[in-house]
Amino acid sequence: MKIGGCGTLEEIASATWLKFARDIGMAAPYVRGRVLALASAAREHVEQVATDLLNASALDDRETGRLVDLIAKRAELLAATASGEASSLGFSRRPLRRRARADT
Repeated sequence: MKIGGCGTLEEIASATWLKFARDIGMAAPYVRGRVLALASAAREHVEQVATDLLNASALDDRETGRLVDLIAKRAELLAATASGEASSLGFSRRPLRRRARADT
């Protein structure tokens, strides 16, 4: 799903939310407020979700930590773009798991 014409987190900037608001027929301050609220909720609840995953033995400690870091960083970047502080161009993707090298 594209947001304001941007298909990746790296493309999202402050102006993206203005375009997105226009595209969906909503007021820009409302859209920015919702993005900030959702990013805040994600950061607030990610630790509890991680604890639940660990208790359920769904992921190991290292992978859970990497997942928490990834979600928190993405939420922070979205909040920064919605508040007009920065674009997310500094964000670089990395896989959750490192690919195992095939034995040759």
